[in-house]
Amino acid sequence: MSAFASIMLALSFTAVAALWGYYGLPGLIEMTSGFTELCQSLFARCLEYYEIIKFLSLWLGAALLAGGLIYSLVKNSLQTLRSYYAVSRLPVRGKKGSVVIIDDGSRAAFTHGIFRPRVYLTLGLLKGLDRDELRAVFLHELHHKRERDPMRLILLSFFRDLFFYAPVVKDIAANLKIRMEHACDDAAAKKEGERLVLASALVKVARGHYSAFAPSITGNSQVSARVRRLVEGREPSFSRPTLRAIVSSVAVAAFLAFSLTYPVGAKTIDHECSLKQCSVHVDKVAKCRVHCDAHAAKSGHIH
Repeated sequence: MSAFASIMLALSFTAVAALWGYYGLPGLIEMTSGFTELCQSLFARCLEYYEIIKFLSLWLGAALLAGGLIYSLVKNSLQTLRSYYAVSRLPVRGKKGSVVIIDDGSRAAFTHGIFRPRVYLTLGLLKGLDRDELRAVFLHELHHKRERDPMRLILLSFFRDLFFYAPVVKDIAANLKIRMEHACDDAAAKKEGERLVLASALVKVARGHYSAFAPSITGNSQVSARVRRLVEGREPSFSRPTLRAIVSSVAVAAFLAFSLTYPVGAKTIDHECSLKQCSVHVDKVAKCRVHCDAHAAKSGHIH
């Protein structure tokens, strides 16, 4: 493109821009002003609906929290009662201090009791494991007892169910349970040889059917992952919450925070008739402005 053509093209764009600025810009400004007034009018109309929505949102947050609390209390109370009932019906052969022997042929070991936890071992376990394996299992359960893991698991389950509407809480609770089992494994097998013995015992006891209601040697995590951890010495990767779970949990947390903190500084709604309210209802209620002005005259205020 020649220099003359470039100059003519630049002059043409300049002329078009100048004409649009003279004829088109004022119309755009006027249109924007009208749109702004429309938005203000719509906002004024929606003020009353905003108050209703805010009021319902506050009660919805309170109801959500109360519902989670009731659900968690009922669910975990029933589970605790069922576990105590199931343990009371076990065929106990003997008690030696904090250790209870169950007359059963299966290989199972668990710790039960909230305030006075005890270690439960089956006769099948005592007969099916060698001395070193039995020692590793007992040390594992003894760590559950010392750390009061039955109570910790109940509390963990309580908070998981309390915030059932936040998916992240469920993932956190699952990871904490796995870490709890890893801590017991580490306490029972500190040396390399002991870790292999505990891994062998885990495989043999994996079919025990008493772990549904108490912390047990098989735990709530996958036995294969724990065996690999003991044998290979590598920490497994914990499951991470999905982006969807994180976003939804943060949204619920923000909503609850607003619902619980906003009423603290909230004031009683003013029911007096005012010009502000009149401007909201001016085109909805007949003679609204006249009524507001009359009320203002009686009160000695001028709007």
